[in-house]
Amino acid sequence: MTINDIEGAKSEAIAILDEKIADAVSLRNSGSAKMEPIIARLMEQRTSMMVQAFSASLDVPTMMQALKAIKAATADMRIAAKNLISAQQFIANVSRLETAANGVLGALATSLPGEGGSRPIKPPT
Repeated sequence: MTINDIEGAKSEAIAILDEKIADAVSLRNSGSAKMEPIIARLMEQRTSMMVQAFSASLDVPTMMQALKAIKAATADMRIAAKNLISAQQFIANVSRLETAANGVLGALATSLPGEGGSRPIKPPT
């Protein structure tokens, strides 16, 4: 396992967010007024994922565990993203995508000691 494996898993998670952000923007542009806060929250998560830093040794014992956690959270994101098609579905189900994205952020933050620069984004309650 290498840094490239983690970067690949992170890139997949970002691609899911990118797709759903584009869908949300399209829905907003079609007149769905409640999409703006959803877009902002998804963009904040995307930014958090993009700024994650990796610079520690490849011999860190937790790296394999972190990769598994990232892949599992990304799979959860894929499942949640399938339910985000209409504006009503976005509003009702976006918190599941955000929770899964927080799983990716948490795994990235703990994958290398001292390098977690992002914080999970809490969905509104």
